Amino acid sequence: MEVPALGHLKALLQNEAPTGTDANQGRTRYLNILKKKNMDIKRILTELPNTIVSLKAEDLGHFARQLVAEVRLELKREQEEKSKETAEDINLLTAEEVKQILEISDSTLYRLGKSGLLVPIWVGGQRRYTYDSLNRFLERR
Repeated sequence: MEVPALGHLKALLQNEAPTGTDANQGRTRYLNILKKKNMDIKRILTELPNTIVSLKAEDLGHFARQLVAEVRLELKREQEEKSKETAEDINLLTAEEVKQILEISDSTLYRLGKSGLLVPIWVGGQRRYTYDSLNRFLERR
């Protein structure tokens, strides 16, 4: 069975078609076609926004779970993008680079970290320092 043109389907579902038993049978027939073609609730909402639809609770629950899964996936993508951008924007210095810039020993750098004057962040078990924290330390010095 062919799926009718969307405009014709919209007309039938939005009561723009003739009223009476024939129109109701036509709407029922097209809704059954939608079910067979797996037209989901989201698609009905976007393509047929003025349609009145009755659903089983099971279908509504499935739709809700589908929406929640889509939102979670989108949030995860956004967080991954944001964390990539953040890591690229930070530009971290190694402990060796900081010691060379400040002309200090490893033990002095360790003491600065313990005292809170130049606190490292740990990345993969290694100390890293941000340019901002180094600049703040130099300004206080």
